[in-house]
Amino acid sequence: MAIVCAKECASSGQSIDDYISSVCAKHRSTKNDDELTGAGTQLTRYSQRACKVFCDVKSQFGAQRNYRFFGDNLPDGTPCGGKRSDRFCLDGECLPLSCDEKALVHGDVGCPSQACPLTGKAQPATLHDPVSSDSGSWSQWSAWSGCSATCGGGTKRRGRSCTPAGRCEGNKEETESCNSNACATNAWMEWGTWTVCSVTCGSGQRSRARYCSGSQCPGARTEQEECSGGLCPWGNWGACSAQCGGGIRRRARVCPSGGCDSADSHEDAKCNQHDCDTWSTWGAWSSCSVSCGPGIQTRIRSCPSDLCDGSSNERKTCNVGACSDETRAVGSGGKGWTSWSTWGACSSSCGEGKRRRRRACHSADGNCSGEEVDTVVCETGPCANWGGWGYWSECSTTCGSDGIRRRVRKCYGDGPCAGENYEHKTCPGTAC
Repeated sequence: MAIVCAKECASSGQSIDDYISSVCAKHRSTKNDDELTGAGTQLTRYSQRACKVFCDVKSQFGAQRNYRFFGDNLPDGTPCGGKRSDRFCLDGECLPLSCDEKALVHGDVGCPSQACPLTGKAQPATLHDPVSSDSGSWSQWSAWSGCSATCGGGTKRRGRSCTPAGRCEGNKEETESCNSNACATNAWMEWGTWTVCSVTCGSGQRSRARYCSGSQCPGARTEQEECSGGLCPWGNWGACSAQCGGGIRRRARVCPSGGCDSADSHEDAKCNQHDCDTWSTWGAWSSCSVSCGPGIQTRIRSCPSDLCDGSSNERKTCNVGACSDETRAVGSGGKGWTSWSTWGACSSSCGEGKRRRRRACHSADGNCSGEEVDTVVCETGPCANWGGWGYWSECSTTCGSDGIRRRVRKCYGDGPCAGENYEHKTCPGTAC
């Protein structure tokens, strides 16, 4: 197939994103899929995606975008966009102009024999305008297509184009027999093409299928492999490790299912390089917090601003001697309590939890004013959550014995998600 470049293209009245959104709205309606938003935009970052229609999927994680691809291509002649101002779409591929920049052609198709004169900036457009000529001329035949069957007799095709359209004598397509050898019983056909990667960035999966010429073939009908959607976008910068005097902050790429496996998944940067203010000298140590037994002493210092590195207070343990039976009840502040223990670990590994600390009552009568246990709320970061399940795959067998269908889902957030990222179920076989 070839597209001849006209002098200019008539305005269609519809932008590329409007066209994509109209296709995605139709898929949302016909497939009854609530996860589709009914909109989409041209993905110009990678040339292999710039000419295909990707439909937006709802995301519960802010700026992270996900898409679904249903096999639709942008119209031939659509600009690839981005930094590729000299490339245009043809059969879903982003191609440069060739034939002295007068046509878009595939590598196996010859240049059109007739082209419009180019006096301005060329833009691709399908040649529909009539040309003042009584008869047209054929382009060179394209290369033969692959055979439609690997055995048992198939056909292959090749085509040519007429310029101007409809004014050439003869057929624009011809066929030829191929692979007439007898098929082996229960033999696999060639593997199909790989599906689009399951993610638009980071590490994902793709799959392909093959078909059995008989009722039962040994081995799997489908297979999967890891694929990469390219580098994912950066997340926000973390807090600086120091308020002054030079610190480090870090950011990480936001990848679905924790799929950031490249060396470029984290980035560090210097921060707060300005000089720190100077602390005053330490004050004197306070008296011990208890009159007997283990206690705490503290001392403080001051900073003229918020730009001093370190803490404004310091503490140490003190022990002024063991408590007697008469003095044991005095305890800390005359209440009979020991000092608080250190805080325990948070009760939850993600989301909101609680942690506790304890103290003991050493009064003579066992009665102390206040609580024995102190509890505070703690957070260890957001929990990871599963996204929605994808579509079920085709059955692994076409007939005969039972087969298997599979579907996958993605994990979003920090940390692992509970459960498996895929599941399968049996699909009953039918009579061959």
